[in-house]
Order: sequence, then C-alpha cells, then structure tokens
Amino acid sequence: MKKNKYSQILDSLMDDQIPQDLNLAPKIHNRIQHQKGAVMSKRKRVLIPTTMALVLVTIITFTVPAVAETIQRWIGYIPGFGLVHEDTLRTLVEPLDQTIHGVTLRVEEVTASSDKTLVKYSLTGVEDSMRTPREVCPGKNSNPVLRLSDGSQLQDIGLGTFPGIGIVQFEATYSPIPLADETITFSLECLWQTESGSSLASFKIPLQLTDAPLAQLTIAPVVVIPTQAAPVAADESGEQISTVGNMVVNQVIPLADGYILEGTLTVEPKSGMTVDVFNGFLEDVTIQDVNNNELLPSMVPSDFMIEADNMDDHQIHWAMQINPTTIAWPLTITVNSIPVITEPYPASTFQVDVGENPQPGQEWVIEKDVPLGPKLVHVVSIKRVKGNVMMNGYEITFIHDSSLGFSYNIAGGMANGGGGQGGFADGDPMTIVRSFSGDVPVGVLSVELTGQGLDSIQGPWQVTLSEPMK
Repeated sequence: MKKNKYSQILDSLMDDQIPQDLNLAPKIHNRIQHQKGAVMSKRKRVLIPTTMALVLVTIITFTVPAVAETIQRWIGYIPGFGLVHEDTLRTLVEPLDQTIHGVTLRVEEVTASSDKTLVKYSLTGVEDSMRTPREVCPGKNSNPVLRLSDGSQLQDIGLGTFPGIGIVQFEATYSPIPLADETITFSLECLWQTESGSSLASFKIPLQLTDAPLAQLTIAPVVVIPTQAAPVAADESGEQISTVGNMVVNQVIPLADGYILEGTLTVEPKSGMTVDVFNGFLEDVTIQDVNNNELLPSMVPSDFMIEADNMDDHQIHWAMQINPTTIAWPLTITVNSIPVITEPYPASTFQVDVGENPQPGQEWVIEKDVPLGPKLVHVVSIKRVKGNVMMNGYEITFIHDSSLGFSYNIAGGMANGGGGQGGFADGDPMTIVRSFSGDVPVGVLSVELTGQGLDSIQGPWQVTLSEPMK
C-alpha cells in the first residue's frame, strides 16, 4: 500500500497564505474540510462552493509521531489544542497587542507542550483600501515567526486562517519551546497582498509564559479500548465479510457534546492504487446504535492529528467524531469501502482565445473532449468572472467520468484561490473557478488539466464498540 502525504492536500483556497503550486486534483472535488469537522456525504464527490472557497483556508503540514506508537502515552485531549502527555503545559501570562499604521496584532493565547506550540492571534484594521493583487510580500516572509531568547527560530508546522467581519483570526503551530525559555518573541514582517506603505513594517511582541498544570485545565480523558473482536458475518454467497482484527477501535475521547473515536483498519492493497483517506476520516461508513438508529460521523477537529503515513501492514489510522444527544450502546461501526487513487496522469493542455480584453460575464462555448490519461474530460465553456480583489479570473464548466478527479491551471497567471460546485454524478456539469493575483491571463489561454483515477477497495469491515468507561 502506498502512502498519501498530507502535503498533497489543499482543499479550500483564499488569497491569504496560498502556495504557487495549485495542483488540487483530485482533492478539491472529493471533500470539504472545516476546522471543527466536516460531515462527509457517502459515495459523493463534491466541489467547494465558490462562495466558500474564498472564505476559509487552512494549510497544515503535519510532523507528528505515529499514532500506533503513542496511544499509551496520551493522558488527555484539550479541545482547541490537541492530545497532551502527563506533564505541565505552559501558557501565555496575558494577551498582548501592538498597533502599527492602524493595524492591530493581538496575541490571544499561547499553549506550549513537549510536542508543539500553538499561538492564536488576530489582525484588525486591515481595510480593503490597503489591499492589492500585486504586492505579495516581496523578499519577506508573510508567515509569523516565533523566536527564542537566543534568537533562534522555532520550526513552522502549520497555519490556519479564519477571516471574519473586521477581523482575521489565525492559529499558528510550531515545534516545542525548550523548557529553559520562558520569554519568546512573536513577529510578523509583512501582510500578504497589502500596498507598500500601507502595510506594517514589522510587529514584534515579547511574550511571557507560565506553567499551567493540567489539573487547572479542562481536559477530556483518553480512554484506551481493550482489544475487541469484530463481528463475523457472511453475505448471501456465504463468504465471510468481516474478520477479527480487521477493524478495531483503539481509543475513545468523551467530549462535552460527543465522542472522538480513533482506531485502525487493515485492508488489502489494490495494485497501482494509493489509499485516499484525508485526516483519517472514513467517508463510506455507517454507525448504528443497539436500536439500529444511525449516528452521523464527522471529521475530527484539526488539532486531533492523525498520522496518515504510518501504513505498515496495510493499516489505515482512522478517526471520526460523533455528537449524538444520547447513545444506546453498544455501537456497530461498518466501513463499506475505502477510496483509492491512481498515480497522477500525464497533464493535458487545451487552448482557448478569449481576446485581449475579456469582460466579466463574457462566456465562450468550447464543447470539446480533452484526453486526460485513459479518460476524457468534456470542456463545455469558459466564463470571465470578477467579484473583488479575491475573486478575479475564470470559471470553466466540465462534464466528466466520476472515476476521474482533476483540476486545472491557466499558464501565465498566479492563482490565489479557487473552488467550484456540481459534478455529483456522471453527466452532471461541474464548474471550477480559478482566481488570480495580479494580471489575469488574456489572449490565447493555455489551460492545463491535471488529475488521476478514482476507485475504491470494497469492504465491508465492522466492529462493535461498547460504552467506554471513563
């Protein structure tokens, strides 16, 4: 079984914190990820609605130990931070802020453990008049920096962005702070896409940390589940459909409004295919209580990190959250199938002439089949779209085989966002929008399609979970 890296996954995009490599296929139309957790429709491939794609962006690179090796070490889970060991955390003594040129940076929280450091901060006062599609922090780092007292810099792990009305909130994750350091400096040198002269020169805020014993924090316990036997059943042909040990629940975290379930699933690999499970969430899953009432699972919060790369012995590490008002235990968890993808197909390119001055709303009918690997993508039309500085580009409508996941880029432009909708079934039109920073490409557009095949490993796999004892 091949490994599927988190770094290959970018689900929703905005103009802030966007990388220049926007190879979104096939993830952009397979699922939606929100910070709290997304309910995933079984056996459906969906695109992010365009209006949502420019509202939320989360770009996270995970560097955490394998779950299978650390289950026994966690003693609790802090919502908004993650799993913790039996040691003392350090937190910010008090929130601090700094205002430069009318822009205020406020550091709300700092939580530091022996595994990571989380900084929650916000920016206010960034007016639309300051924004431009041309300035992209040339020669500077738009990401915040956390420095130790000796001037060294902590490793960047991830950055989450949550735009709101009049305020943008951020969560920045770093490597652990050494115990000897009680004072750190948080700095931000440049704001992405703000006019030179309007943006701040540099924020630098010294932060003081203090011990925060676990006893003073609200911590959900991590309940380790004893080895359980999966039900063994047979289909109509008499073949066994679930075997002991194929699917297990390793730990359960009781929350105030539900439970986080974590475990492993052993599957036989499919030749030439890669398991495509994002953040440990099993899309094609059914959870029923003892009365056969179905419970709807959702994706776990982003702070509950799932190690996707530890695929030894064909094991998938999975996690999901359920939020029922009541539960009639035990639960029966059934995974019907696991999505897999092929290696990326060679890119294909087609061209369309939109003229030197395409106007917003102007549309060009294409009606052309473009090969992508062994598949065909029918390109219906392309439309010039423009909303504001965060939505300025083209919308292309496609019809494609549901066993193909793909996206596109237009040569000569620097994309700063994207999204789309449709394509729920074979033959349904699907639209994908690509927005650009700076000059929008005009004239003869060279559109590159990239993608790969979609398939699944059929189950089912099943396990019964009794009520965890807190």
